[in-house]
Amino acid sequence: MKDSTRNFVTGLVSIGALGVLVALLLMFGELRWLIQPSYRVTVAANIGAGLRTGSQVMLNGVPIGEVVSVKVRPSEDPPVRVEADINAEIDLPQACEVSSESGLIGGGSRLNFRLPEDPAARTAMAPRDGTWIATATFMTFEDRIASIVSEDFTELARNLNELVAPLKGSPDDPANEGSIRTSVTRLNRMLASAEAAFDGANTWLNDEQLRTDAKSAVWKASQLIDQASAAMEAVAGAAKGVEGQATTLAADLRPVIERMRQTLENVQAISEKVNAGEGTVGQLVNNPDLYRSLEDAGRRLAATLAEVELLVKKVKDEGLRLEW
Repeated sequence: MKDSTRNFVTGLVSIGALGVLVALLLMFGELRWLIQPSYRVTVAANIGAGLRTGSQVMLNGVPIGEVVSVKVRPSEDPPVRVEADINAEIDLPQACEVSSESGLIGGGSRLNFRLPEDPAARTAMAPRDGTWIATATFMTFEDRIASIVSEDFTELARNLNELVAPLKGSPDDPANEGSIRTSVTRLNRMLASAEAAFDGANTWLNDEQLRTDAKSAVWKASQLIDQASAAMEAVAGAAKGVEGQATTLAADLRPVIERMRQTLENVQAISEKVNAGEGTVGQLVNNPDLYRSLEDAGRRLAATLAEVELLVKKVKDEGLRLEW
């Protein structure tokens, strides 16, 4: 092969390999700046928080760029400088909250920007000339876990302290509701009452006379129930018998009731005639002169009877005889 041909083939293969390399770099995003315009922002932070070159930059959970460098400057405060390229079509408000987020298992960290809640605070945009520096305080994953656990344990400790707090006055005071001490006190009372009841039950069970009396009472109660059942059955039978004879009794009583009704009507008619002055009784009731005449006649008759009685007595005493 001629040297010129060999050199041509070698150059062609080199150009193909270079093209493949560029394509791979573009696929992995290493040459994104060549095809996608961006601007640079700087974040001054206390720690790197796992950020490195190539880490994603997020705005409210949406990818907007990547970290291009992470440097430490011990003479400055804060000492860490994180530089990131932001897509040119994205405007970052200067009031954005900046934080870092680390993966729970594996993976790297991400630089997060969060828009302010107040829409009015989103009007002032960060400059695109690379002079804007945002300040942030990053927390490691361990610090975030510790803060969450600390808050939870603090709340738990406060609740436990309220539950076991000393009682205010009597355990039955409404102010002590919800306290473990109140519950324990009431539980102790219930246990004491239960123990007393058990003691009484044991005393009863161990007393032979009490057991005998109880058995006798139960037997008598059973007998009484049997007698009551028999009596109820007898009453039920009598009720059925009365129910069966109700028609006959009604037929027998109907003439008696009719005669009583007629009698009452007659008495009512006589009373009306007496009140009207009809007949002797009516005149006697309604004529006062007749009543006074009868009263005077009665008095004279009584006087005559008295004289007759004196005469009879005199005859008996003196023995007078009548001659004819």
